[in-house]
Amino acid sequence: MVNKQHLSDNQTYVIVGSFTALAYINSIFGGLIADYFTNYTNAIIMGGALLFLGYFILGIAGDMSILNIGLACITVGTGSLKPNVSSMLSILYPNHDTRKDTGLLLWPIY
Repeated sequence: MVNKQHLSDNQTYVIVGSFTALAYINSIFGGLIADYFTNYTNAIIMGGALLFLGYFILGIAGDMSILNIGLACITVGTGSLKPNVSSMLSILYPNHDTRKDTGLLLWPIY
């Protein structure tokens, strides 16, 4: 943003900090949307599509308004995808299955 959009360091820090905060805060809303309006699968697909769209928009962004649209798509997509992947994985296993905990880990421990 400093080189392409000619922003100062302070402006860039504010945008990056807000983007990061919104990406995590939107996880709350993404989980609620999946619980009450869609299911986990549709929320994950929607989140992935928004992430793809957001990164595509960032790739072609010429001015700040298009850049902001791309960042907004990425935060909403992350908020929709991030909480629902682990929730969907947890319902794939039956209750009290010992494989459930290892399925949620980044690397399986046997």
